[in-house]
Amino acid sequence: MAIFQKEGSWYIDFYVGRTRMREKIGPSKNLANEVLRKRLSEVAEGKFFPDRRKAAPEFREFTEKYWKLDGSRLKARGLRGVLDR
Repeated sequence: MAIFQKEGSWYIDFYVGRTRMREKIGPSKNLANEVLRKRLSEVAEGKFFPDRRKAAPEFREFTEKYWKLDGSRLKARGLRGVLDR
């Protein structure tokens, strides 16, 4: 459990079970101290649940979004077929 500064921002470092957690807090050391105390109390009470990362979009969703944003301006006519495959 520590507070450290890196490149002008303060970070906190703590453990949840055996998992090491690090969070970037900001430019204030006092805020980092407060957040660290809060995280440690949440861990002790069993209320700390880090945000889950969103699942990456499927390739089909990615290609459809790309085609809508940029792909329709391209001159290659065969590109749409490649994206569909």
